[in-house]
Amino acid sequence: MDSSGPITITNPKNKDSVTFLETSASTQGERTLIRVELEPGGSNALHYHTQFRERFEAVEGILTLRTREGYQTLAPGESFTAEPHVEHCFLNPSHHKVCFLTELRPANEKFELFLQVAYGLIRDTWTLPGGFPLNPFALGVLYDLGDTHYRGVLECIEPVASWFSQRARKNGTYHRLLQTYGQTRQLQLHNEE
Repeated sequence: MDSSGPITITNPKNKDSVTFLETSASTQGERTLIRVELEPGGSNALHYHTQFRERFEAVEGILTLRTREGYQTLAPGESFTAEPHVEHCFLNPSHHKVCFLTELRPANEKFELFLQVAYGLIRDTWTLPGGFPLNPFALGVLYDLGDTHYRGVLECIEPVASWFSQRARKNGTYHRLLQTYGQTRQLQLHNEE
């Protein structure tokens, strides 16, 4: 990525760690490439994106994916691509750590920052046990950054999250969270100096 090496962030709620191998800045917007290490019992919620496709490739262990069509497993070397608007999530029902690569095409700097801010808030205990931000303005920032859409109850809060996103830009929460947790943004700013 640069001379300081890859950035790794952890999420105790999802039981995973994410290492940014390539970012939007390092690939001129071509792709984002991250390595995920998912502990036993780790998972994320069923969601979809609209601005990029997400390709999963198992590296170590058996990765389980869920889509609207059901569950599928990927052995090392196998892959699955979630096109825009295709609901998906990952999980590790095994008793062993699973490692996989996730590639976003095109790259998405805002999603990179979404992961960094969300994981930072969880790590610093600024969220409820389920990972929901305690501060509604932080929720707005995550909504703006993530291009991550959920179904059900969480789908109903999108208009509220959008409203808080606009206010978070005005009251400084947006800038403060990016300055605090946006590591790839900080590297980019440092490299431009």
